[in-house]
Order: sequence, then structure tokens, then C-alpha cells
Amino acid sequence: MKLKPDPKIDAKTQAEIQKHMEDLVLETSKYPEIVFRSSKIEKSGEEWKVEGQLTLHGVTKPVSLIAHRSGDGYAAKAMLRQTDYGIKPISVAGVVKVKNELDLEFAIFPKK
Repeated sequence: MKLKPDPKIDAKTQAEIQKHMEDLVLETSKYPEIVFRSSKIEKSGEEWKVEGQLTLHGVTKPVSLIAHRSGDGYAAKAMLRQTDYGIKPISVAGVVKVKNELDLEFAIFPKK
């Protein structure tokens, strides 16, 4: 997982945030995968409503999102609360703080 931090944040702080996200927040050595398994997909005009289960940080929760066609795949957005998945929002040196609620944007590609 790669973050796209605010471009106003210097490279050293960005690297520190990435390391904290991997080691302290997501604990990627303990939880190496983030998995979404869809359980229901409904087409509504040009969009698709997708429901399923998201496993993050060892916790599985239901998630609902709207996907749109984008090139060879689909683009989607979802909001989640870190604390719902047992994650404590990151704070770096009291300067950088991440909100509990995160807006995620991602691409979905069908298996070939």
C-alpha cells in the first residue's frame, strides 16, 4: 500500500508516514493482505452498487460502494473508520495527524 500524502509535506516526513503506516498502523508483517470479497453486485444506470466484506488489520466488516466504468476496470470510492478495524489513527511528531474517517479511492480490475 502506498500513500499519497499532501504534496506540501517534505520527503523525509512522507517517508516517516509511510513507515509508520506499514509498521505501526497496518502492521503489514502481521496482516500482509487487505481483502475485499463481493457478495452482491447490482447495476443502476451507469454505476454498479457493490456489497461485500472487507478484511483489514485482521477484522472483517461489511462494506458497500459505488463503482463506475474506468478503462479496463472500474473506479470506486468508500469511506471507512480506522477504529472499526482496530487501527489507531496515526500521529507523527504532533505535526501530522490522520483523521479516523478515511476516504479511499481504488481501481477494480477483473481477473484475466
